[in-house]
Amino acid sequence: MKEISLDELPRWSPWPKRLLSLEPWSVPVRDSKKIEKEYNTDKYGALLQRFGDAHASIEEVRQAQFDFPGDSWLCVTKESRLYTCPLSHARDMGRRLVLETFRSHATDCQSIVELGCGYGFNLSLARFQHPEKQVKGGDFSHNAVTLGKHLGLDVRHFDFYLDDSYEFLSELSHPILVFTCHAIEQLPDATTVVRNLCRFSKVIGRVVHLEPTYELHGDSLLGMMRRRYAELNDYNRNLVSLVRPFSATIEQDLLGINPLNPTSKIEWQPH
Repeated sequence: MKEISLDELPRWSPWPKRLLSLEPWSVPVRDSKKIEKEYNTDKYGALLQRFGDAHASIEEVRQAQFDFPGDSWLCVTKESRLYTCPLSHARDMGRRLVLETFRSHATDCQSIVELGCGYGFNLSLARFQHPEKQVKGGDFSHNAVTLGKHLGLDVRHFDFYLDDSYEFLSELSHPILVFTCHAIEQLPDATTVVRNLCRFSKVIGRVVHLEPTYELHGDSLLGMMRRRYAELNDYNRNLVSLVRPFSATIEQDLLGINPLNPTSKIEWQPH
């Protein structure tokens, strides 16, 4: 990894120009229609079409998802520092962060559930690391669910906004580790999610989010760019405020494969 300055970011990302209105960008409304097109039709529909009838490994699907070579270089962040590194290295860092999260928080749980799991790449990591536990996921995209089942993973349809989507939690061995990874970011308002997880507080042992933290980006130039990036993409802007009353612990900006949308770890216990 090579550290670079903020001044060099425009070489690696189109977003500085977009944030400064030097390049056209239309602000999306991040609703179910947007998610349906961006993820179910475009992203997971294409992957299902390619791998739905093939005997492919989940690693091959993951490689196709990124759609450019692993030796391609990109800009990443750790805390407030910018670095360049190969995509393969960035993906390995992301994998290690997920595995460490499971290692740290799944020990005392009987089940691991990822909400917004896509086709289930993180579920495959959880199943490999904790074969003794129930591992299950849910996603809004029917194409992702179909692909996940084709890959041998336990994935069902799930909608963050529908109360009855959470009912399957009561069917699992508990306590449950509930996990999300850049899924809550798709919800401008996470109130429904927190409310529903509190409904199942008796079976949930811990909730851990690997998500961006809009409210904590600060007033540095990079922090302001990150907030504006979230606003222009209509990403989540209230998760931290919602879980703070539950004595949430937050490890901020652990890794940003997108330097304007870094991952923090948020841990809390619903009640």
